[in-house]
Amino acid sequence: MTIDKANIFKLGKEILETYKGKEFDDCMPGAKNFAECLKTTILTKPTPYVLLLQDNFGMGKTHFSTRFTYFLRNCDINTIYFSAWENDYIEQPFVSFSKELIKYFKQNKTTWNKFKTTSKAIYKLILNLTKSTNISVTAGCSEIISLDASFNVEKAIEAVENFINTFIEHDDYLISFKKSLRDFITSLPTHRLVIIVDELDRCRPDYAMKTLEIIKHFFDIKGLFIIVPTNEYSLR
Repeated sequence: MTIDKANIFKLGKEILETYKGKEFDDCMPGAKNFAECLKTTILTKPTPYVLLLQDNFGMGKTHFSTRFTYFLRNCDINTIYFSAWENDYIEQPFVSFSKELIKYFKQNKTTWNKFKTTSKAIYKLILNLTKSTNISVTAGCSEIISLDASFNVEKAIEAVENFINTFIEHDDYLISFKKSLRDFITSLPTHRLVIIVDELDRCRPDYAMKTLEIIKHFFDIKGLFIIVPTNEYSLR
């Protein structure tokens, strides 16, 4: 049975180690030079920055992306590989991102100790997001949509206030998360964190759209460089 070597992180630690220093030996000619240029872009571009790497289906985007992730890590640039397609069973893309962030930084005790503050901010934001997504405009305030004699103005005002306060609270947790992650990235040697969001063009449409929205609203953070290898036509 032929082993699928597209994603080298699925090959096991021993096989992964054999790629160190020769990450692009089984790639197309010129892949290493392209990787070096891309690394320079990551280290010199003002951040936050989102870069789309366009190619057709079956042209080796995952093949290159996983090797490039390993290459950057071996250059002491913290890089997270995130397969959107493998995570689209999770309703909230932010939860998927968080899972990969925490899993990656837990591998290194020193880095994890620095990341703990950010992880707490992540947990609080996830709890708030879960609460926010369960909100219904009419939940607990049926009086708002009733225009008969029993309409209770005080209860209606209270319900609307609670509804708005939930989103204000959500904004507070989001600001706290972004500040915490920004401070953490600043503490890294390169002041850069790279996230490669692969296979977005294979996801169900609503999840793909939500993922792009998460990148726009949640990860607009200094020091963060996001790469999206995708087929632009399919994504559209």
